[in-house]
Amino acid sequence: MFISSLPLETFPANFARKCTKMCLQLPINIKRNAEKNFLTIGRSHFSAHGTFTEEFRKIMLSMCLLHAVINRKEQFGPFGWSKSGYEFSQNDFEISVSQIGEMIKNLRQDKRVPSNLIHHIIVYLNYGSVVTNAEDLKNLHEVAKVFIN
Repeated sequence: MFISSLPLETFPANFARKCTKMCLQLPINIKRNAEKNFLTIGRSHFSAHGTFTEEFRKIMLSMCLLHAVINRKEQFGPFGWSKSGYEFSQNDFEISVSQIGEMIKNLRQDKRVPSNLIHHIIVYLNYGSVVTNAEDLKNLHEVAKVFIN
């Protein structure tokens, strides 16, 4: 069942609290934040990865979008994170980029890029260390799965 409503006195508040809520409004400035993040990745990162340059570029673009999205989720209040105050810093992003770069640099040419390992490091170590709520960690996991797969 899908219900959309404005705040009305006749609409039962308890029913609304028990429902799953969804927001279809696009966050503002995602593109600008992702571009800013992408520009912080130096050209040396791309040239250092030889045959994996294309895969590295795709993963970095995904990381830029992920970082921009999770930083903008707070503007949606309870639709974003269950509690406010999560600060995902530029340092989290730069550490993730560096770790992914080292991981790819050390891969042999016949190996695939380990997207599951990258996803785990990003969600549970780099960004997840800030998250204190289990539901928010699950939320972060699902959002990251969209970008890093």
